[in-house]
Amino acid sequence: MYCGKAGEEGTEECFQSFAEYSDHLSDSVRKTAGDSDAVFGWLEICGYSDRYGSDQKQSEQICRIFQKIRACRIKSWTARLYRWFIEPIEPELISRNIDTLVIMPDGELWSVPFAAFYDGKQFLIEKYALAVLPAIGLTEFDKSGKDEESALMAGLSIEQDGFEALANVEKELSDIKSVMGGRLLMNQEYTSVNLEAEFRRQEYAHLVMSTHGVFGGSPQDTYLLAYGSRLTMNDLERLIGLGQFRETPLDLLTLSACETALGDERAMLGLGGIAVKAGAKTALATLWKVSDDSTSVLTREFYRQLKTRKVSKAQALRNAQMKLIADSRYEHPFSGRRFC
Repeated sequence: MYCGKAGEEGTEECFQSFAEYSDHLSDSVRKTAGDSDAVFGWLEICGYSDRYGSDQKQSEQICRIFQKIRACRIKSWTARLYRWFIEPIEPELISRNIDTLVIMPDGELWSVPFAAFYDGKQFLIEKYALAVLPAIGLTEFDKSGKDEESALMAGLSIEQDGFEALANVEKELSDIKSVMGGRLLMNQEYTSVNLEAEFRRQEYAHLVMSTHGVFGGSPQDTYLLAYGSRLTMNDLERLIGLGQFRETPLDLLTLSACETALGDERAMLGLGGIAVKAGAKTALATLWKVSDDSTSVLTREFYRQLKTRKVSKAQALRNAQMKLIADSRYEHPFSGRRFC
């Protein structure tokens, strides 16, 4: 885990200093963890570092808690995770006025919605902006950015290939288009052929894909649903790779779909991580199966925050999640808090 604050040292500078430290950090973690399955974390706060860990028994407890969280609406389970993960470092976070947490999870921790950790009064996302990285080496630190950035949106709202219709997708993407401009491929227009043709025709900074997505145990079982076909992990990597060396490479891929980020430990990068690996600078994806309604509301608000308030992606996501927290219609702790 890496923590930074905007006041003393810019977020980009904090990320860069952590990137320079990451090779040594990885070696240390491997030497410390050995062959055990214990959960270890690293904290690096603008020069301060500390290590904390848990034994095998606690690791198994964490896995059981994840299962309980998925099945119920009780905040006590996320409060326990808060005590284990955040309380040990909270005094340091407070003393240094930290406002952003950057997390690189491992193994089962990839399925953790850190934003929903609960301290008894507030969710973690109410206290910090959060960013989850597949690996520090997959992250670019580019401060350049243009006021006018093109966006390509693709969505499937109709029933397809045994998957139910997603009623809110068309409004979600239409609202994003009204904010960002760009091109919208909806239903019959959203084919793998048209998607590739658009990427070859124009340089897009943003790609929003709102459809069903499944992460299975193999590349063949991992895909996003398009009209009449499935976009596999390899298809997505090839598509994103088309713009990797252009003047305007893909800045942000948003996967507003069902179960898009969560995979098993054999392929835990997920579709979002594959996108970053292929050349997208950032990916926003859901962790677990989510409500079509809450997903659409959050995604629309995220892009509104990003465009109109010109804040960082982590802060835009936090602001959007805060809006859902304040809405009684999304009372479940994971409504909108399952994005990373």
